[in-house]
Amino acid sequence: MFYNYKDYFSVHLQRVCDANYKFISVDIGAYGRQSDSGIFTESNIFKNLEAKSFNVPNYRPLPNTTTPMPFVLLGDQGYPLKEYLLRPYPFDKNLNSAKETFNYRLSKARRMIECTFGILVSKWRCLKTELQMNPEQHVDIVIKTICFA
Repeated sequence: MFYNYKDYFSVHLQRVCDANYKFISVDIGAYGRQSDSGIFTESNIFKNLEAKSFNVPNYRPLPNTTTPMPFVLLGDQGYPLKEYLLRPYPFDKNLNSAKETFNYRLSKARRMIECTFGILVSKWRCLKTELQMNPEQHVDIVIKTICFA
């Protein structure tokens, strides 16, 4: 079950980070073969968000505005659209310029999580190759330790 569609073994790492490249929450251990959306809906992150127990800050106005806006997570097209989770519009030939602009800006903002993971990998060089561990050997504890070290 850990053998993924790219033909190697993997364990999923669902992660939430902030604007300072820090992990806020991680959910580790799902089978590598599963989809992001399926893993997300089974994760503790999703369950806490749905139960409104994730400790999300109250609405605040964006800079230079007065209308309070909610805090949201940003995901790619593999995630479900929720009031707390933005994802891009589906890519098709009929995207108008406003939707294309939204997708571009969302993609640009999502780079934060990609950069956070890149920083993690550069700091912990053992992540550049496969970990020499079986999932039963507490690989989830090792990854959590690395994420919050």
